[in-house]
Amino acid sequence: MTPLNNAPNMLADSELVIGLVSPVGTDIQRAMDTLKSELSQYGYEPYEVHVSELFPLLSGEDQQVDTHESEYKRIKRLIKQGNDLRREYDACDVLAFGVVSKIEAIRQEMLDFPRRAYIVNSLKRPEEVTLLRSIYGDGFYLISVLSDQEKGKHSYRQRWTLKM
Repeated sequence: MTPLNNAPNMLADSELVIGLVSPVGTDIQRAMDTLKSELSQYGYEPYEVHVSELFPLLSGEDQQVDTHESEYKRIKRLIKQGNDLRREYDACDVLAFGVVSKIEAIRQEMLDFPRRAYIVNSLKRPEEVTLLRSIYGDGFYLISVLSDQEKGKHSYRQRWTLKM
């Protein structure tokens, strides 16, 4: 049995929330895969939280997605939906509240795994970062994912042309 005075030390690293930020065109999935692999090596169970997948929850609408939509149109649509939600709620951090709700739902499902890392893809506003820092404190980390400008342009153009 663990003494009660050691309990805070045991819980200090039990949960991480890692917010990713990146410009359009960055290969963020590669960064997420690397991060998940590294976290797993340290005994964390990584969970991806995609901010754009929370739009239906926040809007109350079922989002119909065109599977033949070009990457350019998909990105434009997601940017518009995020901006519309911020206007509707009159809050620049509304999407971060959705992230908090999603993390809470995952917690309820995974009570038996003490070391969890939630990787948030991707934050766009400073207000979202501020809210997550205020809630998760020292358990929140922000990582900026960048790529070489020419590689980013190439990746973005390549994704556009694949679905056009």
